[in-house]
Amino acid sequence: MPSRGPNTPPPEQKTYLKYRYRTWSTYYGWTSTVELVEAIGRKFDRSQKSADRWAQFILAEAINISRRQSPPRGAYPFGAWQSACTVLPEFFSEAAKQERTTRLTTMDTPFLYKFLLGTMDSDFQAEDLSPTSDELDTSFAPDGTTPSSTVDEAETRLLATLPVPGSLDASMADYEGFAYTSGIELTEGKQARYRQISALVCSMVTFARNHRHNGMQLTNAIQFEFWQSNHSA
Repeated sequence: MPSRGPNTPPPEQKTYLKYRYRTWSTYYGWTSTVELVEAIGRKFDRSQKSADRWAQFILAEAINISRRQSPPRGAYPFGAWQSACTVLPEFFSEAAKQERTTRLTTMDTPFLYKFLLGTMDSDFQAEDLSPTSDELDTSFAPDGTTPSSTVDEAETRLLATLPVPGSLDASMADYEGFAYTSGIELTEGKQARYRQISALVCSMVTFARNHRHNGMQLTNAIQFEFWQSNHSA
């Protein structure tokens, strides 16, 4: 019988390690596995070179995950392709656009969507609540209210920035799941804008990878053509 080296685990320990190895990627083991990977990542942060190498590894993994996610092939509503020759008015309804956006961000490209949203939305990280210079307003009354004259001035400035109904800005301000907000509610407006931008980028990326994923592009093209036909001399 061959002798066992000083660093060789006993047979019963080998069996236990094999059992633990089988649970690494299961419900019973993935929490501790992720904690182990996070601990390894912290080790790489000890120097810039090792941190760069770890970032390169994470980037490669993120790219692989993102590439594996894409809208289904085939014709709408089962796939992401819609022919301009057979499209129906219902395709451009708000409900249909919202349904396509929801499917894109939750089923087709959820990883890319969450990555973009997490990069922009400070709620995913510790938010810096320090006000910027343009957010500081000394016109508030001591009790925290705003004088009526200031309210009137604020409303006037806001109305001046909104697109005029029927103008090109008003027509193009609402893309496929991408609408500009007035910013009256700063926090909600920012979060909505981040979600809209993330969804828009996901749609652009999927179209760049496969031009048959054309829902947003078809909607924008027809909306712009419709605006031009109604405003041409």
